Amino acid sequence: MTTISAARSTHGARWTIALAVATAVAGVLGAPPAPVFAAVSVGVGDVFAVDTHGGSGMTEVHALSRSGNYQSFTVHAATSLGPTDVNQWTFGFGDYDADGLPDLFAVNTADTNGQKTAAHVLSGASNFQNALLHVQLPAMGGANLDVWQFAVGDYNADGRADLYGINTRDNNGQNTAAHVWDGANNLNSFLLHAQLTAMGGSDLAVWQFAVGDHNADGRADLYGINTRDGGNTAAHIWNAADNLHGFLLHSLTPLPASDLAVWQYTTTDYDGDGRADLAAINTRDAGSNSTAIHVLSASSNLRTFAMQTGTALNQSQLSKWQFHGWSGRRGGGTVSPNPYGPSEVTIGWTPRMQYVVNQLNAAHDPRFCGGQADGSGSGHINGSDHYSGNAADCFAAGVGAIATGGDKALGDAMADWAVRNAAALRVKYVIWYARIYNVQSSNPRWEYYCNSALTAAQCANPSPGDPATLQHMDHVHISVIH
Repeated sequence: MTTISAARSTHGARWTIALAVATAVAGVLGAPPAPVFAAVSVGVGDVFAVDTHGGSGMTEVHALSRSGNYQSFTVHAATSLGPTDVNQWTFGFGDYDADGLPDLFAVNTADTNGQKTAAHVLSGASNFQNALLHVQLPAMGGANLDVWQFAVGDYNADGRADLYGINTRDNNGQNTAAHVWDGANNLNSFLLHAQLTAMGGSDLAVWQFAVGDHNADGRADLYGINTRDGGNTAAHIWNAADNLHGFLLHSLTPLPASDLAVWQYTTTDYDGDGRADLAAINTRDAGSNSTAIHVLSASSNLRTFAMQTGTALNQSQLSKWQFHGWSGRRGGGTVSPNPYGPSEVTIGWTPRMQYVVNQLNAAHDPRFCGGQADGSGSGHINGSDHYSGNAADCFAAGVGAIATGGDKALGDAMADWAVRNAAALRVKYVIWYARIYNVQSSNPRWEYYCNSALTAAQCANPSPGDPATLQHMDHVHISVIH
């Protein structure tokens, strides 16, 4: 059992969460895991913790589960990388090969005896065992991590993760510049060189940079975190769609000033709204005796906490650990507006629903889509949009299965796509993996879903078969407005 309460600490510059953690992280990690060549299974909002000197003797990846309120792990993986030095290596996660799974980007800033910076990408489909890419970055010598930061995100909304390099001492220290290498071209060419607007040279003892899709346009914007803006931590977001020249946000967050020897910042889509929330990681939280996570919601312009909690990971040290959020696959682009008006049919799908199915098939290739009206008026709950041809069930896994691994990632991607394009597609609501997103709500967000045909216990722990299907563990349900 855990007890959580939030309070400002007597030190003023830290937040603490009181939490009893039943199992120490050493016990959680246990003996070195044997390589398992199965797809990594993570969910949107999970937070990766990279242990550069794991108990296995390798660089390890552990993922704290969003669905478990970060009290449990979805991944423990010893990668095929040996131990790494955080003064030379830095990491990120993104979908490099467009399979919907997070791949591990490992950047060696002192390759070839310090003369080059190299990127290595390990496949999420192989549990970070198999290499997808080894490349020395063009036009890039060795990089000093006191000057450069690297991040991973989809800059151009092509469904492939790109690599961002932030030079905080560009132009003889007068500017901060961003360079983006193109994932679709194996990081062999650039998508962008840009000096950041209204930003001189920056000090990485004060500033930290991350990337994430702040405005749900499918492109990874650049977050600049000033940890000492007066007595607070502030966030500034440059717009990827404007080539990082214009701002999307300036926000003085409720977080106090923070010490980057203890805190790390990353983005993750905690609430599943398609926008990157800001996760502040306190690696030495005294109240919980753990690594704590504080999530500031994008929908509040980073002014309100969506979650503050200690986690299943013991206190950690940034000399050994790095943290990165997972917002799911943001690719698939945007769609043209649905040209069809509302209607109802007794057989098949309405033109409006058929348009959505066609667009989804093109963007994400589900196993199949079904649920057309069949004229029977039965087989679904009363009032279901299926009866009028205004709903579709698009399957990420076999019927009655509980999606995991690549199937779960596909379902996440389809649900995310439907929510992000809801206005253009005329989507009414989306259901996936025991959650529902009601677009027409006054406060649209992902909420818990329990099918009325099941008991509360069955909803909370659905078994394979009908319960899994009724809880939408195998398929994404999309209804359109009619």
